Amino acid sequence: MRTKMMKSMTVKKLQKILASLQHLLAQHTDCLLRQ
Repeated sequence: MRTKMMKSMTVKKLQKILASLQHLLAQHTDCLLRQ
């Protein structure tokens, strides 16, 4: 039970990181496309 909660927390953290990375990547490609 405890490990399950820890796992879900880690997954949520990873999802947050992935989301922010995708956001940065989108911004970067946007800048590159504008040039």
